[in-house]
Amino acid sequence: MNNDFGNFLKKRAELICTAIYSLTGVTSEIEKRIKDNPDELWNEFELEIRKKINQSLTAKYGDNYWQTSVVPEHIKVHVEEK
Repeated sequence: MNNDFGNFLKKRAELICTAIYSLTGVTSEIEKRIKDNPDELWNEFELEIRKKINQSLTAKYGDNYWQTSVVPEHIKVHVEEK
């Protein structure tokens, strides 16, 4: 059994601070979302990155960039698997 009282105090202080921040509204919205549902936030981030890539490629190569050689075939295969 590990009796690391210093580590216990540190972890307990972190939990108390987190609870105080949450109850007083000091915690930012992003911190709450990361704590409550990190996967959802990550999925939103990934979707925004995909939108930005699509917008950039469309602006530079047109709406049919996917059917051209602009995107390498191995990338297309990987994307289709998702």
